[in-house]
Amino acid sequence: MAKVLFGGGVSAISGKMGGTVYARNKGGAYTRNFVKPTNPATVYQEEARDRLTQYSNEWRTMTDEQRLSWNTWADANPILDRLGAAKLLTGAQAYVKINTNRDLAGDAATNSTVPSSPAWVSGIIDTAGVITADISDVAVNIPLGAGAADAQIVFLFVTPAVSNGITNWTNSERLVAVVTIDASMVAAVEIEIGTEWTTRYGPLTGQAGRKIGCHAYQYLQGQLGAAYQVTGVVVA
Repeated sequence: MAKVLFGGGVSAISGKMGGTVYARNKGGAYTRNFVKPTNPATVYQEEARDRLTQYSNEWRTMTDEQRLSWNTWADANPILDRLGAAKLLTGAQAYVKINTNRDLAGDAATNSTVPSSPAWVSGIIDTAGVITADISDVAVNIPLGAGAADAQIVFLFVTPAVSNGITNWTNSERLVAVVTIDASMVAAVEIEIGTEWTTRYGPLTGQAGRKIGCHAYQYLQGQLGAAYQVTGVVVA
């Protein structure tokens, strides 16, 4: 692995160029040789590929007017990339992204309908709290905040149990659960995802002392709001 010190002209670089991968960790920027990843063909990957195929095929059957409306929406609604820079999607990319989110959220909106501007709610997750992960109860609980209310939908991207010394755990998190908050969750001030977590990552047994991290996002109109970050340590 080679470390990189950027000079004039380039302030940051991320991703693959030729046979070289550019990345950054807490030690700074670095490069490494690209190694083609294995393809385990998990059920999650297959589901994602099926959605991509479905919505890409749908895009081709839409009218010119419908595609124009999605192109216009995409131009007016940039997303942030890994470097924090605004990135414009094409209309087709926006169509796939929005409808994938709708599908995961159980949203009944018509696929061809362009989303409107969402009214985001603050404080749904208590970022001052911690994830409670208990081996004896087979429980993984995400703390809710004062803004949590019945019928809100949140996407929970959660890590497996990782070393407690790891601070940059974002790359290991996966979408573990899409949850519609109900009155019982609000009363308990938490979302319990033990079943979903163990289905994705396996038993909690033997993971005591390790850390679980989560980025939670509110869902509205096919879009995900700002990330709520929370972590916790597995206990026996």
